[in-house]
Amino acid sequence: TELDAEQTEYLQLVKSSAASLLVIVNDILDFSKMEAGKLNIESIPFSLRSTVYDCLKPLTIKADEKKLELLCTIDPSVSDQLIGDPGRLRQLLINLVGNAIKFTATGEVAVSATAEATDLDHTLLHIAVRDTGIGIPADKQNLIFEAFSQADTSTTRRFGGTGLGLSICSRLCELMGGRIWVESEPGQGSTFHFTLQVGVSHALLPAVEPAELRGISVLMVDDNPTNRRWLEDTLLRWGMRPTVACDGNEAVALLADRTQNFGLVLLDGQMPGLSGFEVAATLAQRPDLVEHTVMMLTSAGQRGDAARCKALGVGGYLVKPVSQSELFDAIMLALGQRQRSTNNATTAEAVTPQLITRHSVMESRYRWKILLAEDNPVNQKLAMRLLEKMGHSVTLAHNGQEALDLSAASAFDLILMDMQMPVMGGIEATRMLRAREVDTPKHQPVIAMTANAMDGDREMCLQAGMDGYISKPINTALMAAEIERVLGNFKDQPATLVRTEPLPELLDLDAAEALERFGGEIELLDEIVEAFLVDLPVRINELQVAIEHCDGPALVRASHSLMGSAGNLSAHWLYRQAQHLEQCGKQGDFSEAKAAFAEVPAGVARLGHALTEVPRP
Repeated sequence: TELDAEQTEYLQLVKSSAASLLVIVNDILDFSKMEAGKLNIESIPFSLRSTVYDCLKPLTIKADEKKLELLCTIDPSVSDQLIGDPGRLRQLLINLVGNAIKFTATGEVAVSATAEATDLDHTLLHIAVRDTGIGIPADKQNLIFEAFSQADTSTTRRFGGTGLGLSICSRLCELMGGRIWVESEPGQGSTFHFTLQVGVSHALLPAVEPAELRGISVLMVDDNPTNRRWLEDTLLRWGMRPTVACDGNEAVALLADRTQNFGLVLLDGQMPGLSGFEVAATLAQRPDLVEHTVMMLTSAGQRGDAARCKALGVGGYLVKPVSQSELFDAIMLALGQRQRSTNNATTAEAVTPQLITRHSVMESRYRWKILLAEDNPVNQKLAMRLLEKMGHSVTLAHNGQEALDLSAASAFDLILMDMQMPVMGGIEATRMLRAREVDTPKHQPVIAMTANAMDGDREMCLQAGMDGYISKPINTALMAAEIERVLGNFKDQPATLVRTEPLPELLDLDAAEALERFGGEIELLDEIVEAFLVDLPVRINELQVAIEHCDGPALVRASHSLMGSAGNLSAHWLYRQAQHLEQCGKQGDFSEAKAAFAEVPAGVARLGHALTEVPRP
């Protein structure tokens, strides 16, 4: 419902308090695990650049609130495809960068990554987080890494926190074969360094220098030397010819000089003196200078900036920090759009170019031909609608055998494979698929889908030859991210497994949560509810028959299928009952299964009424 200003303020306070409490709880839990020796470090393949940039993007909001520049540079010599624990790397970065933003009033926070020592299979990753904040006295620099300690006891009252964050960072670095230290002077800022021992993946992608960008002259305008250095290195690696300007006035002078023709101008939005927007406005008033594509890179995205860019004739608008792949895609789109606009300038088909943004970059990426192997009609309908909404072409297989037959007859970019299906399950089907590929150069990407999110499932999927993992109930954003990861820039990389959090013990039915899962589409929610109610009696009958005949595998299949459907609709009570019945089937405990099933018909009746009567959010 609509909120007035006072209600909005109260809710924002509640949200802020909850987030602060969650940080404290997580710190204490991590510290307790470490003390008990129960904190496990994973060793899985991941993309260094994707992990770092995805981690920093949410922190740009906090940096922007304080008018700080958040920068990131990763040395080109550092391998991108590593083997380690990306979750703990994110934890280290969020803690250190969050602290840097917290203790910095003006200036910048810069993250850099280099490799200290590398051999064929391992590298010592060195990451530094530098700020221009309050600094730390020399006699306090060792103290801050102790538990429940801060450099100044007054900082707890002023800035909040448990005093555990840096202690946890120190222990994490030790567990990952590295260390952490700080260099700082009061009033001059701090630089926190940490190192990690990581493996190097040998499924490396070849370095690509895009021929389309080779030789293009670029004027890059930025007042920050760190950002200028990163941009220049990136553009040079793409074969482009960058010219550097340190402020807006210098940029206008270079453009007006006319001794060099620039195909692309990259403007920093916020600069002292003449800002990027003011440079763009100057160019908009000088048609004689507009022979190039202008793109805006800004660290402070404000409401209305995109409309302002479009009005000024700016071709692209990205919020920093910008990853290399994102910048590359945006430049290619903007230059291609300008070329088409130029070619059509004298025809009736000429159209006004669209502003290239982070969203249009995502929308422009290749869409895929997907084979969906799923036996549950509710899950079929939901997954197909979500995949089609993403722009993918979907073919349906009702079991693993059908998936094998269809993939033999036609080429698919990806198979989404349910783990448990009649006739042939996903694990068996994937093993047969991999056996079929022996002595061929082909590799069919496969992502597992399962209502189980247990630790053993991950290893089972990898051993069967699967490339990724999505747990049910389906989370739209996580499914899209896993598909993009497997088939995008890291198509040949082994799986980094995507998992959702365990279902919370909430209400029997949470329509608002289900609606959010379906991307806010009420019509889709109603469609899935209708399919669920039609399918429900079939599933209940399967459960009853399996229990009566003491058929463990049949009970596991039926309850597993019901778990997936119930989870998608956030029917938490039914999900838990189905999960319990599945365990009974695995353990052969049919007396317990019979007792648990006795509660199901009445519960299902209540659920059916709730699904049809509950008002939609």
